Amino acid sequence: GSADNGEMYQVASRILVDGAVTSLVMDKHGAEGLLGTAASTVWYCNLDMHRVIPIVSGHQGDVLSLAGAAASPFYSSSCVDGSLHIWQLHGRQTCKLMRFDAEGHCTCSALSPNGEICVGGYSDGALRHFRLEDTQASRASQEHVYPICSCWFSPDGSQILAASVDGKISVFDSETFECMSTSAALEGRGRLDGVAMGKAGICAGACLGNLVVFRPPWSGDDLEVVASMPVTPAANEDLDEGTEGHAMAAFGAERHSSVLYLSPLRPMDLHFFNFSTSQVTRLVGLAVPALSLTVSPDGHKVALGLSDNCVLVMPYDSGAGETLELKGHSEKPTSLVFTADSQHLISAASKTLALWSTAGAC
Repeated sequence: GSADNGEMYQVASRILVDGAVTSLVMDKHGAEGLLGTAASTVWYCNLDMHRVIPIVSGHQGDVLSLAGAAASPFYSSSCVDGSLHIWQLHGRQTCKLMRFDAEGHCTCSALSPNGEICVGGYSDGALRHFRLEDTQASRASQEHVYPICSCWFSPDGSQILAASVDGKISVFDSETFECMSTSAALEGRGRLDGVAMGKAGICAGACLGNLVVFRPPWSGDDLEVVASMPVTPAANEDLDEGTEGHAMAAFGAERHSSVLYLSPLRPMDLHFFNFSTSQVTRLVGLAVPALSLTVSPDGHKVALGLSDNCVLVMPYDSGAGETLELKGHSEKPTSLVFTADSQHLISAASKTLALWSTAGAC
């Protein structure tokens, strides 16, 4: 085209979205903004970086956690309003398949490896069992009294582990939903904020001031504590059960026998803990506190949701690649999950999910 003064225009950059653009708003420099399409998707676009990010909404309550299924394109999001949402991801397109509703806050969820079963943990201690073929809870358990903080399927999908904030651990049969065993081995170690699970089925409990690595009683044996790492509070923090924020853990690359750990007592210190030697092998200092943590399935990337609304993706091995700072959320990203191919990351901030490409992080 040409301007009124006869000068010619030319295309400087081009981005592709999922349909005709129906609305657009850009910043005053024309570098970044939001656009809506006829496919009912809202995208964040950054022309300088040649990047677009689909922003998915559909939650009435804040999202508390995200989970993925190892061998399927399904993901689950659990919300403060008691709803549990199941999503399917096709490339850059996301669609919601179903929604389960229950009383209380849905604090966590897990999908079976084949994506056929979903379980949700709730603030009243209930654990609910859903089959994706219908929209009703087929079974419910009240084995726990305190809020469920984490739930996981065993690597073969035959069992389910549930953990509550008091440190109680239960294991259920995934088909019958019968409780097979319970353990109090983590009780008395401080508030349990979450449990991470590695590929081999070993777990790590993220307590307020302590990381506890353990082998669950998958085969009916007693829960075995493998290693633990206490954390000393920072100068201005107290070891108080009412401390705001949550402790977090994520298993690193299997070759390192490591667990990554963050505590609200030291919210800017990311610990790399080798549970084979019971030693901290690396300590990464963050510029701002972290609110969420995950490691990619291939073990090459670490993602952190930060209190400044950014998502940080860095290589697992120091110096192995670039660190990406992903911006687009208007709220703090409180939960993260990588896609099965480790090339994309889903983040939750308030009622919004965002899908990011992480290909440049390693």
